[in-house]
Amino acid sequence: CNSGLRTMWQQQVRRRSISVGHSVRCVNPAAAGGIVGWMMPPPVICNHYTVPLGASYRPGLSTRYMHGAAWVAADANQHPVRIFSGIQPSGQLHLGNYLGAIKNWIHLQDTHSTHPTASPEAVLFSIVDMHSLTSTLVASRDTEGAATPTPATSSALSNATRDMAIALIACGIDPERVILYPQSAVSGHAELMWILSCITALGDLNRMTQYKDKKDHLGSMLGLFAYPVLMAADVLLFKATHIPVGHDQLQHLELAREIGHSMNNIFREPYFPLPNPMLSKAKRVMSLRDGTQKMSKSAISDKSRINLTDSDETIRLKIQKAKTDSFAGISFEPERRPEVANLISIMSAITDESVDSIIARYSNGNPHSLTTPPTHQQQSDNTQPQQQQHAQQQQQQSPWDWREFKAELATHLVNRIGPIREQIHRLSDKPHEIDAILHNGAQQANALAKPTLDQVKRMAGLFI
Repeated sequence: CNSGLRTMWQQQVRRRSISVGHSVRCVNPAAAGGIVGWMMPPPVICNHYTVPLGASYRPGLSTRYMHGAAWVAADANQHPVRIFSGIQPSGQLHLGNYLGAIKNWIHLQDTHSTHPTASPEAVLFSIVDMHSLTSTLVASRDTEGAATPTPATSSALSNATRDMAIALIACGIDPERVILYPQSAVSGHAELMWILSCITALGDLNRMTQYKDKKDHLGSMLGLFAYPVLMAADVLLFKATHIPVGHDQLQHLELAREIGHSMNNIFREPYFPLPNPMLSKAKRVMSLRDGTQKMSKSAISDKSRINLTDSDETIRLKIQKAKTDSFAGISFEPERRPEVANLISIMSAITDESVDSIIARYSNGNPHSLTTPPTHQQQSDNTQPQQQQHAQQQQQQSPWDWREFKAELATHLVNRIGPIREQIHRLSDKPHEIDAILHNGAQQANALAKPTLDQVKRMAGLFI
């Protein structure tokens, strides 16, 4: 069905028989009008995010952009714009977390919570500690290799939740402008999940690639299997219209849209908005020791990542020791030069300077420098392959000096991370203030979730 939807979408867009932003439906010919699937339309690349057109992918709804997609609005007659995103309290944050998610959260906070037409509850950020239970409660394996639940330290997860709140606030998240709360403090997440799970097909959950990837080391546990249903409940509980996600979460969000659409069909009214993905343009930050691996707190070598609590000296040393290659010149070629491409991406993300501009500044007229990877058209030119081969041979013969580039990158990182580190240390000495912030956020989230949950219970026939 999905393959057919994509083919149909591509063909109709080429024939211009439908317009971008309209919904595309796969209809079962055996049952007139039977909708068996929906496909999200192709996204539009904007300044900070990739935002698909159409507030709910239905004709008549629109998405408008101001200042290069700095503001995204849904049709006020349908559902007001509401942004929801969550992050697991997974321990110490590093540069990859900051550039990949938190920096974008701050942008959303700045552009949506202060907009004149924004609702007071326009942006919600949740520390999704319930999602973390899929790993924290499974800490060992028996002799046959099956995962077995083990008792967790009662304070470990709650402390990690508090530490995550501290890091988010230190990075710039303002609890006065957004709702920041722990997921477990809002029971509506679990209650709505059960209702949604009653209409979610096992086949849909079996197709989730993240479950297939994680079950080998976390075990075939129900919580891990039903994880996407809880994620759908997270989104639908607040009638969120836009969800900042990475490409690896698109499949989960598509399932959330399908579940929301199914609930609307059951209730015979468009009660839930179908959430739109907001894909950040931020590049995935890779390890400083291996450009083919994602920067991770679980990596054995601490030199592979920049922690948000690292000292200035440690940051400079890690960047100085970061792996590059033996080619001369500077070029952005992730396949051929992954470590170099990673450093350039970090420089671009931390300074908001384009990759092309960075390369131009450091090329200095070096004839061996390739500013961009060769295109397919260039490769088809009879003379181009010889020129490329000659340039590559010269690069291999003349290693490039990375000291100036690394020194500048380290300075930018120190200037950005230094204040965050100091704020983390200051807030860590005030745990009661952080707890008060989380309790206040939970109260706001509960007040926002209760009308939705109560109405769903009524429509489902539950006694309330």
